[in-house]
This record gives sequence, structure tokens and C-alpha cells, in this order.
Amino acid sequence: MAYLKSGDFITWKYLIDKAVEYDFSGNIGYRGWCKFQFFRDYQGAIDDIESLEAVYTGNIGYSAGGQYHLKVAKALCYKQLGKIEKAITIMELYMQDTTNQISVFDHLHLGVMYLETAAYEQAINQFKLQGVHSDQAENQFYLALCHQKMKNDALFKIHITKAKEMYIQNKKMYFHYTEPIDRVYLAEIEDAMENKDVKEK
Repeated sequence: MAYLKSGDFITWKYLIDKAVEYDFSGNIGYRGWCKFQFFRDYQGAIDDIESLEAVYTGNIGYSAGGQYHLKVAKALCYKQLGKIEKAITIMELYMQDTTNQISVFDHLHLGVMYLETAAYEQAINQFKLQGVHSDQAENQFYLALCHQKMKNDALFKIHITKAKEMYIQNKKMYFHYTEPIDRVYLAEIEDAMENKDVKEK
């Protein structure tokens, strides 16, 4: 971990591969998470997480920081590889299982997946759940985009304005060391407020 955080990725790779060699089930999930978080090696992360699933029958666990279950991380990897329907299926199955703990950004990510597939009502429902669980600028931004797509200008303005307010108040997604998936930046919010094209992430 020290080598990873200091940027000596070659030494980290050598050592983490040794850790996986000596304790496969104890370290393969962590290696997969790091491939996702630090290197955006989505296929590599999927391979490691699915290798863990193949040999471990219980709960495969969470990311190093605890923000994500590894199944959610896998879904995000498939999303980033353009396999969004598969990503949605993984997320839905995970979140429908009442034995699983819903993490801080799970509703947000599933909502963005629905938004990207034009399932706006389903997306809005997820963003509302996210707002109850843990609201932030990103949630309000994507909620605004849904209403924009549905031609509801009044609700679009309400939520995009709130998104900017929350962003300025630092109520936004933040991870140490890396940028989280689906994070929004102030320029994107301001572009939307000025009725410019907004790229859906």
C-alpha cells in the first residue's frame, strides 16, 4: 500500500502479486479494487473480482476504503467498458438482496446508468433514494439532467441551482488519491445552467 500511494507502481505490482500468490482469497479482491481505483484497468479489475467470486461462496467484501462492495465496483467497471446493461443487471441484483449493505454512492451510480439508457423515471427514483441516503451536488446535477430530458424546465432549474449551491459548499463526491466515477465539476454545472450541451458521464 505504501508503494501504491507513493506512486511506485512497479514495486507495488511485484509485491501485490506475491501477496495474491501466498493468500489468494485474502488479496485478490484488494488487487482488483486497486486496478479499478488507481489504474482504471477495468478488465483487469473484473478478472480479479470474478476470480474471487469463483472460489469464495460468502460475501466477497468491500473496497479498501469501504465505499463500495466489490460487486458494485465490478458493475462500474462494466459500465466504463460500455457494457451498461450488464452493469445495471449486476447493480440491480446486488441492491435487491436485502442482506447487502447499500453504500454511500450506490443509488447515484445506478441512477446514472438508468439516465444513460434513457430510463428517466427509474433514474429519478434512484436519485431520490440517494437524496435520502446521502445527497450531494452530483445527485442534484443528474436529477436536473433527467428533468431536462423530460422537458420539465421548472424542476431542471430547481435541481441544477441546488447542484451549484451544494458544490460551492463542498458537498460533492470526494476520494483521497483518485477521482470517483460519475463525479461532476463546477464547469459542467454552469454549462447546464447556461443551457449549453452537457455531456452525460
